[in-house]
Formats: sequence, C-alpha cells, structure tokens
Amino acid sequence: MATSLDIDAIVWPLVIGAALVIFQRPLRSLLGSLQITKLTIPDVVSAEFQVPSQEPLDQNILGRLRDPNTVSANISDRVGWDLAKRLEDSTPLNHAIIDLGEGKEWLTSRLYIAALLLDRMRSLQALVFVATDQDVPRHFVGWAEPSKVRWALAHRYKWLEEAFSSVYESVVKNSDTDIKSAGELAPARDTVAVHPATTLLRVFLEKIQTTERDQTTANEEEWESISNGTPLFEHGEWLCASKLKRFLGDALTTSCEELTVLYGKSHPEQARIILCHRTPYVAVTRDAGRFDKLIDRQPLLEEVAHNCLRES
Repeated sequence: MATSLDIDAIVWPLVIGAALVIFQRPLRSLLGSLQITKLTIPDVVSAEFQVPSQEPLDQNILGRLRDPNTVSANISDRVGWDLAKRLEDSTPLNHAIIDLGEGKEWLTSRLYIAALLLDRMRSLQALVFVATDQDVPRHFVGWAEPSKVRWALAHRYKWLEEAFSSVYESVVKNSDTDIKSAGELAPARDTVAVHPATTLLRVFLEKIQTTERDQTTANEEEWESISNGTPLFEHGEWLCASKLKRFLGDALTTSCEELTVLYGKSHPEQARIILCHRTPYVAVTRDAGRFDKLIDRQPLLEEVAHNCLRES
C-alpha cells in the first residue's frame, strides 16, 4: 500500500531536535536576560522584549580573593568563614566582573585561584574583564570562560598549577572532605569547623608566598611585594589588559554590541542582532566602550527552536 509522507514534517523536527542536543551547553539565560513575550513563525524571530540589568557575582567575594591583604595567615579567621559561605552558595552564576583598573588590581596568582574556585564551587559561566582605558573606567576588554582563564594561566605560570595540584591532593585525602557530583568540595560532616575550600585557598597561598627576599631573586619579575606591615612576596605578576590579551589569545571574546544600536532597532531586529553572534554570550557596552551587561543567547535560541518544533 502506498503511503504519502510529508517529508518536511519529519525532517525539520529532527534537524531542530539535533541542534538542541548539540548546542545544549552554549544555549542558557537572554531570557533570564531577554524576556520574550511573543515569538512567531514564519519570520522565526518576531519578539517583543526588554534587556534588564543582570546582576553579576557579588563583588565582595572577588574583593576577598583579589585583596593582597588576604594572605595565608588570615584565611582561617572571619575572612575565611565569609569566603566559605559565599563559595557554598548554590545560586546559579552567570558572570563575574574582573576590573583590572590600570594594571595594579589583580595578581595573576589571584585570578588563577579565583577562576578555579568559582568554576568549581559556583559553576560560574563567564569572567568579564574591564579596565581603565584613557581615564575611562570599566572599559570592556573581553570575556572568557573561567576554565580557559585557569588553563591559560597554568600554561604561562606553571608553578600555579603545581601548587594547586599538590594542595588539592592533600585536601581531598582529608577524611573530612567530600566531593559533590559537580566537583565542588564540601565538608563530609556538619561538625567540620573549617570548610575544605577555605583550607585549599589558605594552603595554596602558603605555597606561593614567602617572607624570604632571597628566594625571589632568580625570577624577580615574577614576584610581587604584598607587604602589609611585614615583608611578604607572592609568586605572581600584576595583570593589565594588554597582558591579559596576550596570554588568553583566542579564548578572550572581544566582540560586543553598543547599547544605542540595540535600543535603536525594532524588537525583531534586536533579536536578530543577538542571534547573529556565534558566541554563547553577547557583551553590551555604553558610551566610550564602558561595559553595561552580558547577555546569554540560550533562552532566545531555545524559544526559537521550540516554536519551530511547534509549528512543524
């Protein structure tokens, strides 16, 4: 018996379904960021939405990790407790803003451990880098995935990875430490006084800090004084925008959209501009290139795919 099949009705759902599987990871929050109220076919994208501000990671935790005064000697006190509580927070994180300022705000060692801990403990999706450029603060430099920042730093500064590897091994061997399914460190029992992530940070800093000036002379340019009353040196370098671009290379996404361009277009045109980017996130800048927000394209892509499937 001959059977008449509508090939399009079969093929398109399969194609779109496969695309959803393939791009599941890069697809995730423009409509936690872009709030779609209407999306229709055949134009595929005909949306009325607004782009609200999206809160980045609480800057207090970055301030703790960045501050040279946060040293191994004081991690186990109130600073350590505060950090542990913030690292334990299970609230999903979209991005964190790393302000390099004029190049004396972040040590490479602090960016390394911050990227690693926030990726592992808080599932952070993106690090947005800004800097002061020609007296313009928060000038957009680019964004990158935390894991790529960590490995780029590990490639350039091998002692950072060596220090972390040895410290991580010792922390994991501790019977009071548990590893969750997503890789987060956690206390194995409620009675543990010190969170293992705090211990990891404290011992890591011990590994890369010294009070002995003679130990730094061989590679003096790779050690920075972080003295806060007593002589103390950390194995790292101050990070500026140009140095960041050199060691991150293609892992740093520098493309962006201007806020005036987005708000000057119709709603469908705004959606198409966002969808035309090939990256999971789209940075939006204000006047003079100042960073405004980071938009996640995933929800818009999911909405488009959902409507295609429904119409098919």
